[in-house]
Amino acid sequence: DELEFRDDVGVLVLSGEGAAWSAGMDLKEYFRETEAKGLGAVRKAQSEAYGWWRRLRWYRVPTIAMVNGWCFGGGYGPLFACDLAFAADEAHFA
Repeated sequence: DELEFRDDVGVLVLSGEGAAWSAGMDLKEYFRETEAKGLGAVRKAQSEAYGWWRRLRWYRVPTIAMVNGWCFGGGYGPLFACDLAFAADEAHFA
């Protein structure tokens, strides 16, 4: 929230930490949550996450994805939401 409306911010750059851009969600955790809380609670959490990507897509300033490593599964959500993307030589897409 704070960055989007600051006058001194002209662009938002996203990058991963370490050897990965994003591996998406932990599927073991997803199925544990589904079993423990029920599918309705999991779908609600997913809907909230989609809202975050939608907000990123329509961000007030340009957004750039700097893909620095592995990108697969749910990692494509923020990648597709950005206005522009760059992939490092070591980036891998699956």
